[in-house]
Amino acid sequence: LGLALIISVGISLTCIHTLQGNARVINYAGEVRGGTQRLVKQELAHEPDDALIGYLNGLLAELSTGSGENGLIRLNSSEFQRMISVMQEGWEELKAEIGRVRQGADGSELFRMSEDYFELANTAVEAAEKYTEKRVYQTRQIMAFVAVVFGAACILMAWIGWRQNKRRETLRQQEDEN
Repeated sequence: LGLALIISVGISLTCIHTLQGNARVINYAGEVRGGTQRLVKQELAHEPDDALIGYLNGLLAELSTGSGENGLIRLNSSEFQRMISVMQEGWEELKAEIGRVRQGADGSELFRMSEDYFELANTAVEAAEKYTEKRVYQTRQIMAFVAVVFGAACILMAWIGWRQNKRRETLRQQEDEN
């Protein structure tokens, strides 16, 4: 029974940790989406923000690899990872266009590209959300199964205890008769 409890707690903690990691990925994917839009606004207003570019570079890399300063996990979703890969390509194109705008080019192409990038980032966030919803459903199923197994183990242990007490009582009665 103690082992069943330890296993149950271990499974629960692992599932919760994974879901927390997924939630952080969704949040940071949203930060890429919003941060890119903020950056483009700043660039169109001729207020360059190289620190934000560096931050977004790091976030995209971390969303792809699960390795970086934000402690993100690598989301094990092929759809999300595919979207992040496409976003990284689009991000390189956006940065090149930012360079052209900084050198005096018209900002209309940067604006158009940022709109496309927003849609791309939005699709990535949605992919992360769908993946996480699926994992939440699976976790609920696992936890229900563990609860049933743990409940059955408790009932079995109670029944074994009842049988042992019944045998002791029978033995005691037999000893008293002898």
